[in-house]
Amino acid sequence: MQQIARMASMDRKARKEYFRLLDKQFGFHEKIDCLLYISEKSKVYLAGREIASIPLDALRTNVIGLYVAEVGNGELRLSIEGSQMFGPKSSRNILEISPGDARRWMKGEDIEIPPDKNGFVLVKSGDDFFGTGKAKQGTLLNFIPKARRLNVAD
Repeated sequence: MQQIARMASMDRKARKEYFRLLDKQFGFHEKIDCLLYISEKSKVYLAGREIASIPLDALRTNVIGLYVAEVGNGELRLSIEGSQMFGPKSSRNILEISPGDARRWMKGEDIEIPPDKNGFVLVKSGDDFFGTGKAKQGTLLNFIPKARRLNVAD
């Protein structure tokens, strides 16, 4: 297992667990040909296999690849890019919201939803995915980072 800064490439067992969680939570069944790295903070990064041919030990780097998820308590919380990558091929826990709610969501607001949803859900409006939120007691809790929120006045 190659280590980069505070990241480590996922071994076969960890990869299998990651894809098992993707299937269990979101119904994503496809296998993708990539390398997965995990940080000390349990953030998952995806990179092309070509990265393995680069002598990364000689480079000063903090992260490798695209941040796609965070793993914790046996659950995955997909990033915006992770939801856009895995969402279209997922079949479970997808919450369709209106364009108005999508705008509020991207501004960082929590959204009222039907109380029957629980746990992490992919947030979708039309054909677009907007990340992952946690459905809890009729509210969709927002995880959009402050730096990525829409900063507009309505």
